[in-house]
Amino acid sequence: MIDKQQFIWYNISIKIRQRKGKMLYLATLKTIKGLKMNKQELITKNLKEIENKHNVKIIMAVDNGSNAYGCASPNSDIDLRFLYVETIESYLRLGREKDTTEVIDEENNIEYKGFSLDKFMKLLSKSNPSILEWINSPINYLKESKYENITKEIKKLSLEYFSVKRCLFHYTGNALTDFKKITVENNKTRTNTKKLLSVFRHLLTCEYIVRENKYPETTDLAYLIIQSKKFKELKVIDSDLTYREFLIKLLETKKNFIPSETDKTSYLTMSEKEYDFHYKLINNLIDEYRKVAEELRDKAIDFKRINEFYIKWVKELDK
Repeated sequence: MIDKQQFIWYNISIKIRQRKGKMLYLATLKTIKGLKMNKQELITKNLKEIENKHNVKIIMAVDNGSNAYGCASPNSDIDLRFLYVETIESYLRLGREKDTTEVIDEENNIEYKGFSLDKFMKLLSKSNPSILEWINSPINYLKESKYENITKEIKKLSLEYFSVKRCLFHYTGNALTDFKKITVENNKTRTNTKKLLSVFRHLLTCEYIVRENKYPETTDLAYLIIQSKKFKELKVIDSDLTYREFLIKLLETKKNFIPSETDKTSYLTMSEKEYDFHYKLINNLIDEYRKVAEELRDKAIDFKRINEFYIKWVKELDK
């Protein structure tokens, strides 16, 4: 079953197919179909076990990894992130230290990582990009949640507390970190496909934020590529491809890669001239978005308002 967000993206995919050809449509559709039913049932069962074991209520469970970014390969694991609410007694306990829960299911390659409501709300108030990715993930593992009214309010709060400055510093920092890891032993002609895509995911997110003054409505990389204005016409050096087409092709390479004994990671082979072209473009974009962030004044955080929501929800769910 495709939820509302997925259905919207599914329709976008069909329109893209008409403009861009079959390749992108099929790739996107694969992402949207998501998990097999038995995997979804397993996740539902395990989330229920976490609730019972820790005496909590899970109000949000989403993907926050390669599946949510639309670049998962056949062997990719699942990075499941969830938000839970504890009892009032638990929140009032002296010496309370733990505000996260983590379960690793190695057999099924699923990582469950959850934040308690107090930790989540503190991060939300600071426009934490990781939390924004949770909120805007296209993959929702809680089907027909009875806490939909709370998740809708959380979405509204994320818009209210959104900080362009903090997000730009976060994503340019991540782009810079991943950029340093794209080459193999400083060999310019062999670049890590996953790391290169990650660099552009961060930069495309920055472009969207600067252009729209809000966080992207989905973390799906294909969506960000299609939305990009900068890469629509820009040509890759010594190629007939636009940068948009280059990134879609790169995305397909990553998604279809199956590791072997000799090749455990997907690599892109290019000339030094091509590498220097990408290097200059990436550096310029990082500098551009950093300068935008530096010139912005960050708004004061209204902790009183977000605290009111926190108290309200803890009381509601403690009944």
